[in-house]
Amino acid sequence: MLVAVLAIAASAGCLRIPAKPTPTPSRESRSVVVSVYLDDDATETQKDAVGSALRETSGVTRVTFVTREEAYERFKKAFGRSPGPLASVGPDDLPESFLVEMRDRKAADAAAVDMRRLSGVDEVVVPPVPTATPAPTST
Repeated sequence: MLVAVLAIAASAGCLRIPAKPTPTPSRESRSVVVSVYLDDDATETQKDAVGSALRETSGVTRVTFVTREEAYERFKKAFGRSPGPLASVGPDDLPESFLVEMRDRKAADAAAVDMRRLSGVDEVVVPPVPTATPAPTST
């Protein structure tokens, strides 16, 4: 359940470092931030290897490691007005992760397959493609 909450928050932009806006109008050509959640028992060697592999991945423009404490601070900001989630979650409940900024959606989708295979990785979340809001219709 916690991973589901994190995935929702990440896709809503609550748990990610904001990507620099790009001047291209196409949704497919905008940068995408992929969340790579680590196994709770990932070793320092595995974390280092994952970080190195992510930095060497084609299409990556930035990689940021997020500690449990940093994830908790982001979680508190995202759910600060909702006492339910805050009461039941502490820093030790959140996984360490990497935020991986990709140059575009195509690169993110392709890289996510390989990211999921890395030793020490629990889950990889690529945010959904944003959809255009339909114009209101008059009745």
